[in-house]
Amino acid sequence: MVLHASVSLVLCVWLTGSIVLCDSTEFVVRETVYGNVRGYVHSVLDNITVERFLGIPYAAPPTGNLRFENPQDPESWADILNTTQLPPACPQTHWEYVIEHVPGFNYHDEDCLYLNIYVPRTPGSTVDDLAVLVYVHGGSNLQGMAGMFHGDVLAALGNIVVVAVNYRLGAFGFLTGQNADFPGNYGLLDQSFALQWVQKNIRFFDGNPAKVTVQGHSSGSSDVGLHIFSPKSKDLFRYVIMQSGVPTASFSIARPPRKPEIVLTTIAEHYGCLFSDKKRIKQCLKNVDWKTIIDDHSIIYETEYPATRLVSYIPVVDHVFISDTPENLMDKWPLNGEAFMTGVTKDECSVWAKSYGDLNIMELTAEKVKRVIFEGVVPEVFPQLIDFVLKVYKPSSELTNVTANIVAFYSIMSDSVFVAPAVDFASQISRRNRNTYFYTFEYQSPVSPPPSWLGVPHGRDLFYLFGCPFTGHPLYNYTDDDRRVSSIVIDMWSNFIKHGTPSFSSIVAEPIPRFTEKDQFYVKISGYNQTSAVSISTRPRARHVMFWNYVLPWIRNLRESKYTKMGTLTFVFISLTGFLLVVLASVVLYYNRRRLKRCRN
Repeated sequence: MVLHASVSLVLCVWLTGSIVLCDSTEFVVRETVYGNVRGYVHSVLDNITVERFLGIPYAAPPTGNLRFENPQDPESWADILNTTQLPPACPQTHWEYVIEHVPGFNYHDEDCLYLNIYVPRTPGSTVDDLAVLVYVHGGSNLQGMAGMFHGDVLAALGNIVVVAVNYRLGAFGFLTGQNADFPGNYGLLDQSFALQWVQKNIRFFDGNPAKVTVQGHSSGSSDVGLHIFSPKSKDLFRYVIMQSGVPTASFSIARPPRKPEIVLTTIAEHYGCLFSDKKRIKQCLKNVDWKTIIDDHSIIYETEYPATRLVSYIPVVDHVFISDTPENLMDKWPLNGEAFMTGVTKDECSVWAKSYGDLNIMELTAEKVKRVIFEGVVPEVFPQLIDFVLKVYKPSSELTNVTANIVAFYSIMSDSVFVAPAVDFASQISRRNRNTYFYTFEYQSPVSPPPSWLGVPHGRDLFYLFGCPFTGHPLYNYTDDDRRVSSIVIDMWSNFIKHGTPSFSSIVAEPIPRFTEKDQFYVKISGYNQTSAVSISTRPRARHVMFWNYVLPWIRNLRESKYTKMGTLTFVFISLTGFLLVVLASVVLYYNRRRLKRCRN
C-alpha cells in the first residue's frame, strides 16, 4: 500500500550506484511490518515509471555475536527509513565480478543483509496481485551483490515485482565446522530468510505472496536449486528458475573429496583460535575484525591444501538447511515448487579460457584437461580417461588452429560443469514434476566485444533479462536487434513467473513444450530478428551431454570397480563401446530432429 508520495525540493544529490536524485524526484512511502520505507519513482522506457526501494533491511546486521549465526529479524524503526541508494555489498575480496556490472562500485560492509524492490506503476494493475520475482545473484558464493542489475525494465515490461537480495559470502556465509556447533550455510539461510520477509511484506508493494518465483544465476542458481530440497524454504515460493547452475553440479555443494572444514582449521589456526571445541572456535573468530579476515584472504583461502585443492566456501550437508546431497534426495524427498525452468548459454566457460595459459599458443593438452576437470577427482593411475576426453573434443582436422583449440577447450569446461549437469537435473526432476522447462540462450549480438570466439559466455543472458539494451550499459553497445531479443527474454520470463509456463505474447511462436527425459524439448533463443529469434529444438548438445552423463561415468565406474583390472585391450574395448554410444546419441538426435520437423509441418 502506498502511504505517501511527494516531490522533493532539494538540489540534485549524487547517490551510490550512479543515481542522481534531483529536485523533481517523486518520493513514495510504503509500509513493512518493521516500519515505513521511503523510495523514489524512476522513469524508464518512454516515461513508464517504476518505484525503487534500495537497501531495505530484511534481517538484523550479522555482526558481533550474530556473526556465524542464523539470521534474525531486524529491529523495528519509528521514523521513515530512507531506501533510495544501493546498500553495501557483503564483504568480498575481489571486485572484478561486481565491476563487470557496476563499474567503480566497491562499497562493502558486514552489515549487508538488505534487499532492493522494484514495483511497476502499470495502469490497470490489481493492487496486491502482481507476481513476484526474487533474484539471487551469482559469484561463486564469494562475490557479487543484489545491485549488480536494477530491476526496472524487467518489472515494467513484465508487469511484475522484482526483488533482489544480498546474502553473506565467503567465510561469513559458508565457513563450516561440519557439525552442529558450526554448521555453516549461513548464506543459504539468509536467502531463505529473505524469502520469508517477502511472504510477510510483499503485499505492501503490490505483490502477491502466493505468486513468488525464486531465481538464481550461476552459484546463486545452484543455491536456488538447493532450496527445492530444503525444509527451511517450504511454502516460500511457487516457481523456480535456475540460470547456468543446478544443485547437482559439482560446484553446488561439498562432496568427497572436498573437505571444507579444512578451511575452518586454517583460519582458526591463523588467528590463534584453534581449539577442539567448535563453539570456542566460533566465539573466538567473532572477535576478529571483518576487514582483517578479508585482507588475509590470500593467506587463508588461496593456501595450497595438501589433502585436496578442491576446497572452497561452499554449501554443505548440515542437516538443518539440507539433509543430504540433492542427488540422494531427488527420488524421495518432497520438492518445493510447482514448476521449474533451467538453462544455459551457448558458450558458458569461454570467458575463463584465458585463465589457463597464453591463448596465442593455445593447444588442447591432457594437462589442461586434467587441471580444469579431473584434479583431485580421477585417480592418477587412469590417464586413459583424460585421453578419451581429448578424443571426443580435440579438433581432428584443425590441430594447429588456435581458435578451434580454444573453443574445444572451453567446451569441455562448459559441457562438464554446466550443460550436462543441467540436462541431467532437468531429466531427473521431470520424472517427478511434468512442469519442467529448458532453454538455451544463443544470441550473439553483432556488436559483442571481441574476440568473436567468446560467443555467448556465462552471464550474458542476464543483461538481456534485466533490459540493459533499453537502458544502456557502460561496458556494452546495443542495437535494435538486441532490444528485440531483450523483449523476447523478458516476455518469456515474466509469463513463467506469472503462470508457471514460459510463453510468448509479443511474437508469433510455437508453444514451448515441456522438457521430459525422453524428448528433451527446449526453447532456443538466437537470431537477429523477430521471426527467427525463437525456435524449439530437442536434446541440447546431445552427443557431448551423453558423453558426460552416461559414457564417462560408466567407464569410470567400471575402472574403479574392485572386480576390474584394466589392461590395454580392455580399455580399447570400453573406449570403442563408449564411442559407439556417442555415435548412437548422434543418430537419435538426427531422427528426433526429423520427427520434430515433421510435427511442425
